[in-house]
Amino acid sequence: MNRIDRVKVKYSIDEDRACTFFGNNITITFESMNIAGVDGDLVEMTGDATNAIGDGSVLEHVMYTPNVTATAWEIQKGVRVPDRRAQFVAQTAPDTLKFAYTVQAGDSTTQLEYANSDSLALSLRGIGGARIFNADSKNVLANVILPPPGFAGDWERGLGSSLSANSALEIDATPPYVKYVTSPHVDGTFGIGEEILVHVVFSQPIVVAGLPTVVLETGTVDRIIPFNQVVMPDGNIAEFKYIVQAMDTSPDLTYTSITALQLNGGSIKRKSTTPTTNAKLKLPVNGETGSLSVNKNIIIDTTNPKILAITTTASNGAYTAGDVIPVVVTFDMPVVVTVGDVAANLDYISTSALRVGSGSIKRLSTTPFIDADLTLSAPGAPKSLGFE
Repeated sequence: MNRIDRVKVKYSIDEDRACTFFGNNITITFESMNIAGVDGDLVEMTGDATNAIGDGSVLEHVMYTPNVTATAWEIQKGVRVPDRRAQFVAQTAPDTLKFAYTVQAGDSTTQLEYANSDSLALSLRGIGGARIFNADSKNVLANVILPPPGFAGDWERGLGSSLSANSALEIDATPPYVKYVTSPHVDGTFGIGEEILVHVVFSQPIVVAGLPTVVLETGTVDRIIPFNQVVMPDGNIAEFKYIVQAMDTSPDLTYTSITALQLNGGSIKRKSTTPTTNAKLKLPVNGETGSLSVNKNIIIDTTNPKILAITTTASNGAYTAGDVIPVVVTFDMPVVVTVGDVAANLDYISTSALRVGSGSIKRLSTTPFIDADLTLSAPGAPKSLGFE
């Protein structure tokens, strides 16, 4: 078998007449074929231009002759979004009819317009269907042929303008999706009390309602961080705020899973005149392109720096007034010191002799916050000044 013998299409607006045009073209789509064909397509398909094989119904059209060709077409897998109908709502004025079009998933156009001049006329052709009459005479039908699509109007000749000539309406129901997750902070180590902003970057501008959250992988207890704001001017970044807490830890900060972005009763929608399209919330897989851990190298470490040893570079011997004896306090990790009114005394008498007064010794990080453990070795014990 190298050809389709016959394809029968029935397309009508009522029970007794065929219609080849109702605001959209007729498209036949095959999901699968049981023959190989050529390059995945059928070898041959021809059209019945004269309706000789069909039921003999006249192919009618209000304004245009149907364009049916007897040439071969390629058949490709796919789905074409059909044109939509705008439903009649009300007569808002003696000369004005109101129709409503509801945007649906998959709809898209850079300039909203009706399909053809006879789009309204076709909807009135069904038996027992609606009719539009002249208000002055109930027996005179109104001329319901619309201006050609895109026509700007010619008032001198009494020709009106089309929808697209009067309004610029773009339809795009494509849902925003997460492109990548990052942070505006520089890579580095962060400790208790420090703030880290996490940016979830979407493919399109968004609006956020309620309090969505992101769950971060932070060790024994995962932290749930709240939505902070939509970052402008682009408006496609949802910002979340994380405050490092005691016991948090991570060698390379990331979220828990691809479902870590949660709405919690709120919403993230595509920005539009009336936002209705929900964003897709799936996050990039951890460790893969687009994930937080790949884009940034943020380390969370909330352990307190501890003193390893107290030594001096001075030689053993006797010293008198005016002599300078340097004392070296070594911690197990980098620290930053702010000086106060009181410094450590050479002759410390207990493990708590090291004081900084109104100053501080904190762990070195992007924003130093974690206090160092100032407990000294017992006087005379190994690693103490007296032992040296």
